[in-house]
Amino acid sequence: MEVLLMLIILAMPILFLIGMFKPDKLLFWRKEASSRKMVVAYTCGLFIASFLTLGFIAEPIEPHIEPVATAEATIEDSEETNEEVATEITDKDPETEQGDNVNSDIDEQDKEENTDDIINSNASDIVIPEGDLTVHYIDVGQGDATLLQGSDFTILIDAGRHDGNEVVPYLNHVGVESLDLIIATHPHADHIGQIDKVIESFDVGEVWMNGDETTSQTFERVLDAVLSNETSYNEPRAGEDYEIGSAKIKILNPNSLSGDLNDNSISLKLSYGQVSFLFTGDAETSSESYMSNNFDLSADILQVGHHGSNTSSTNNFLHAVQPSVAIYSAGANNSYGHPHTEVIDRLNNIGAEIFGTDKDGNITVITDGLSFSVETHQPTGSISVAPAPAPVSPVTENKEPEEQEEPQEVSCPPNTVAINTAGKEELQKIHQIGPDRADQVINLRPFSSYSSLTRISGIGDARVKEIEQQGIICFN
Repeated sequence: MEVLLMLIILAMPILFLIGMFKPDKLLFWRKEASSRKMVVAYTCGLFIASFLTLGFIAEPIEPHIEPVATAEATIEDSEETNEEVATEITDKDPETEQGDNVNSDIDEQDKEENTDDIINSNASDIVIPEGDLTVHYIDVGQGDATLLQGSDFTILIDAGRHDGNEVVPYLNHVGVESLDLIIATHPHADHIGQIDKVIESFDVGEVWMNGDETTSQTFERVLDAVLSNETSYNEPRAGEDYEIGSAKIKILNPNSLSGDLNDNSISLKLSYGQVSFLFTGDAETSSESYMSNNFDLSADILQVGHHGSNTSSTNNFLHAVQPSVAIYSAGANNSYGHPHTEVIDRLNNIGAEIFGTDKDGNITVITDGLSFSVETHQPTGSISVAPAPAPVSPVTENKEPEEQEEPQEVSCPPNTVAINTAGKEELQKIHQIGPDRADQVINLRPFSSYSSLTRISGIGDARVKEIEQQGIICFN
């Protein structure tokens, strides 16, 4: 039967060709029938015959049950595997799991490889440096000085007060021989006070300043030291990136100079392996807002802005940083009340561990680029600190606001506002001082001159001139 069907199939193309050209001879069509009708009829008949022939020789299709069963078994196996993995993850102790991803013992080789792939992809752009980084938050009283001492770089951020002499002895004590970089966050004398002494005592590769200028003798001494030692100079701006040894630095502020010395503070994020530090000088609310809106501020260790003043460290800023550790630099029993209670409350609310030079002395953070530890060092007398040299000239230093002692009680003329003692409503008689700025005045005082009013947020040199023209302030 199959042979017969095969012969029929082989004959069909021949019959088809003959039928297409001479249908009247093959099937004895009548000559008067039209060629079109003959072709159509013959083609339909041939098609039906072909269809029936193929139907006879085709094998019946049997259902394949086994693959379906196998697929179901595979799904069940997959579900069991997922349950096992989920059980393993659930049973892990979170404290044990943290930091032990690479060293965890996994029974199955393929899971081990998958875990390694995930770790490598997440940390592909992070190189763990060799050696430790030690960050020294130096106790300089009501001022700032921070030393970053790595295996292949040494950086000093600010250098204490102009009337102190702690920084050079401390650098000698911890074995500093040279500095790759000094960063002066802004030209207030409680931040740049001893930079000139540092430049004269060590080989300094470069100095960064924000570009603001003051008329203080401290500022002039720093510039003279930079020029006389032919030290490289730079004014970094927000968005710039630098690599100094194994440290990566992202500049966060200033974007441009606003006229406010505090808000123009150089602010930066320094990354060492997977551990990051944030420094903001005395940057206040407006600069914190700019940084939060434009950069990733997440950091492990935060140096609290402006010595813990409530003009800095807003809730939005702190939530953007989410530090594990917060360190402020302030003098014990300082006249400004730093750190302010509301700042400490905000830091506690985000779960940061708080340290301060006023109660902890010198503070060091040591990191290998993966984890870090914090050590505090109360003064022990082991560092020999000479008293600050007496001024040669009888002209006294024009102190910056942060350096002023408590004001003496001096009566003010009638129709004036005693800015260092007046209440909130009285302060609002001053031009450009509304309720919010009156609160700032109370928190920031004492003030010693009209130029010191630039410490108030939103008060720049132009507005200081307007206030001075009003002439009602008494700096008692």
